[in-house]
Amino acid sequence: LWLRAKLSFDNARHEDTLTQTDALIARLAQVQLEPVLAAEVASTGRLLKAQALFELGRDDEGAALLDRLRADFRDSRAATYSYLVQASRQARRGELATAQKTLTDMVDAKRAGEYGAFALFEAAAYAERQGLDRNLREAYTLLERLVENYPRDELVFYARLKQGDLLRKLNDFGAARLVYEDLINNRGQHPDVLLAQVALADSLFAQGANNPGNYESAAATYERLRDLPAAPTDLRVEAGYKWGYA
Repeated sequence: LWLRAKLSFDNARHEDTLTQTDALIARLAQVQLEPVLAAEVASTGRLLKAQALFELGRDDEGAALLDRLRADFRDSRAATYSYLVQASRQARRGELATAQKTLTDMVDAKRAGEYGAFALFEAAAYAERQGLDRNLREAYTLLERLVENYPRDELVFYARLKQGDLLRKLNDFGAARLVYEDLINNRGQHPDVLLAQVALADSLFAQGANNPGNYESAAATYERLRDLPAAPTDLRVEAGYKWGYA
């Protein structure tokens, strides 16, 4: 029954999802399930219903249902994930500052659980999209929290990479170079380390007016990456274009 409701949601049949989640919850009251399983089905069913309400534009109902979910199933994964769902909906409505706050409040209240690193990464993305310099600095700080609090999470590499990008947007190319060099030197086996090499070359190129040697270093990096057989095709094409431009 739960899977049927999920499939209807995935196929954008959101009215059907509402009907099916209601039927699922009603059915739970009639059967005997192991308590942990019953709680998981009930909580994820309510989360799915809230998502359908959001898709139908019934945001007030969806938000109220999420509040009840968090009250009734406080320690469930669905309750934790509900903050991510709500923030995503807020962002889609253009409420980027609200979405950012939803996720930071989630982390500050120690409700993030296994989604803590992802919540901070998403909050940083919402801050960046707001566009002002102060928002970019907020995004940088949020990513720093991610790196410090979740040092073993797979998002740490991408958080550092994004920090370098934010510093470039703030015209702090020297600091950005240090970030990229740290990734290259200390995470050289990461499958996406070539992205850091391209970004480092971009930073060097941006500083070429101050030091012509930076132009030469950037061009040499672009050329090397274009000719690197193991590099993804998209990256080689980008590097080749930038080499020509340099």
